[in-house]
Amino acid sequence: MDRRRTSRSAPERLLERLLGFDLKLRQYELGKSFCDAVVTTSGPEALTAVWRSPANLPDMDELEDPKRWLERVAQASSLAA
Repeated sequence: MDRRRTSRSAPERLLERLLGFDLKLRQYELGKSFCDAVVTTSGPEALTAVWRSPANLPDMDELEDPKRWLERVAQASSLAA
């Protein structure tokens, strides 16, 4: 996918940028990076906390710093227990 994206012509890249595809791709990359970091740091079970509650969804700062999200979710879980 990365190779295909980098091999696009200048007009194709311009059109994608005008349509906002570059931003959407950035969102996907950030989401994948977040998920990979959470799984690497705390295992796949930790990532399932994202789906337990809307309050568990990471904000933009937490997407860029998954440790902050892990700390917040762990703290919320310990308060609920």
